[in-house]
Amino acid sequence: MNKSSIDFELQILLDEGINYINQFMTFEDFDSGNSKLETIKDNKLYAGFSWGFNDIFDSQLRLSFLDRIELFQKIINHLSLEDINITYLDNIRTMLHLMSISCFTELDPLNLKSDHMWGLYAKSGTGICIQYKIEDIKNFVISGTREPWTIKKVQYNDFIDKPKIFEDLITVAKSSKVNNHKEVNKYLQLFNLSKLMTWCAEKEWRFISPINIQNYFNKDLSKCSVYPPYEAIRDGFYPQVWFNKFNFVKPARIIFGWNCDFEKNNNYKLLMEYCKKDNNLEYIMLDKYIDYSNNLYALKKPDK
Repeated sequence: MNKSSIDFELQILLDEGINYINQFMTFEDFDSGNSKLETIKDNKLYAGFSWGFNDIFDSQLRLSFLDRIELFQKIINHLSLEDINITYLDNIRTMLHLMSISCFTELDPLNLKSDHMWGLYAKSGTGICIQYKIEDIKNFVISGTREPWTIKKVQYNDFIDKPKIFEDLITVAKSSKVNNHKEVNKYLQLFNLSKLMTWCAEKEWRFISPINIQNYFNKDLSKCSVYPPYEAIRDGFYPQVWFNKFNFVKPARIIFGWNCDFEKNNNYKLLMEYCKKDNNLEYIMLDKYIDYSNNLYALKKPDK
């Protein structure tokens, strides 16, 4: 692959002297973090789905029943295609909420500017932050040995018209005589990379993959409903039904939050043991980097 031809937006950060993107998380999930721990050890990335995000407007098309029917009927009348009906459009809406998404920030976890990230996404310092070298990701992208995904900067805007994006997505997907993945992906990214201005302090970047929804676009979705995620969990189909683990680069560093409870969740202890065995995986106890006297991070030399 020609280096000049790759789509690598993270180069912006490298040019600014920022060498890592960071992911805050806890292991308090449906399986106590077993899946996340395994992805870290196997150099994979765990991607979630937007229906579980903490922002109801984020990467989701939530409409009242009447508004949804009105939008769907508008699209149906415009395209006049036999395989497009309300069931089809509702299924695509469901699949949009099942895009594989993993969230990062450019904020340094050892800097006070990331304090709110530790509080919100690492649950008051009880979780961890994983740091990935941007240069490693760049080399991985250049190698071409990966599933279809991209990492893009989130755009913050208080005037996000999700119904219009949805309408344009369907129009592009169904109007083209050839399978136009590039144009479809443009609208998928627009749908999943727009957040309200109230979230701008997070300086977020997103890994997104269209692999789930692309598998459905060419199927007949006009007759049977796709499983909504909450029903899939209830019936035991999650997470095997959807693709949410991706080959990725090796973490560069693990930072354990100041309240990380190694006794309550054994997976944190297992991760610590893994870091100690792997000489190339640095780990830091954030508590040793905090200058409590002056309310500062990372300016006090950690005690031995």
